[in-house]
Amino acid sequence: MPDTSTQGAIVAIVVILAILGLIFLRRLLIHFFIYLLANHAGRTALGVLLCIGGLIFGLTSNVVAYQSLFQGSDVALTAHVNTPDDGNVYIETVDNLAAVYIIHDADFSPPVDASMFQNSFSLNFNSLVYDSTNTQQMTEQFLGSFASDDTGYTVKQFSLNGTTFATADYQANPTGAFQNHWLAGAGIAGAGFLLLLISFGIPWLSKRWETAASAQTSSVGQSWPTSAFPGTPNMPTPQPGGIMPASMSMPTQFTPQPGGIMPMPTQFTPQPGGIIPADGLKQDVNGRDEQR
Repeated sequence: MPDTSTQGAIVAIVVILAILGLIFLRRLLIHFFIYLLANHAGRTALGVLLCIGGLIFGLTSNVVAYQSLFQGSDVALTAHVNTPDDGNVYIETVDNLAAVYIIHDADFSPPVDASMFQNSFSLNFNSLVYDSTNTQQMTEQFLGSFASDDTGYTVKQFSLNGTTFATADYQANPTGAFQNHWLAGAGIAGAGFLLLLISFGIPWLSKRWETAASAQTSSVGQSWPTSAFPGTPNMPTPQPGGIMPASMSMPTQFTPQPGGIMPMPTQFTPQPGGIIPADGLKQDVNGRDEQR
């Protein structure tokens, strides 16, 4: 049989290995979620799962039936009222002191008078219905030194000495309490929808922005030619698309003269056999000048 020191060493080793394993699993889970969020397919799959999970969790909303202490057996109850009165009456069963059934005075109709519970020996409970889903942890003090941790249940209806008291919730729905899971389910589904929006919305917006930026850059950097013949007077500048406006007319053309030479503006028209002098006068073959 191993001694105590050996057992202690074995326990310490097991605890250390367990802690290291938890740390490793924690880091592994963190890396796994980081990979999912960084990958398009991972974000899409996680978003779909969250949406489906949120809807399923919301659909689990149901009515939980109230519980009764008087189901086929008699129960001995004791009551306690704090001094000063905190507005609550605390009921306990003799066979289970760890459970406390709390009567909130202000919630009942007709109103509950805490003085009815001062003398526990004269209490005659005919029924006590409580909500098992609405619990709270509480600590009870006994004789000023002993304390116990108990579970408190909220009372919805009870009958004492022939008078029945009930809360507004019980009167509206005596079958049970409705557990609404749609708020948490909507939050889970909303997180999934946000992941799907990030997975598909951001790439789509990025493509739109890139297309708009490239179109703006091309329109700013493009230049149009002015005129195919810079020296030709009154030549309109071509517009984008290559269409000449109807309101703009072509320049007046010159009639080709014999010899097929297109005269330029301000030039003299050559005559058969003649030359154009520099001073604008034309000489005939005999050398005589004549005014044009």
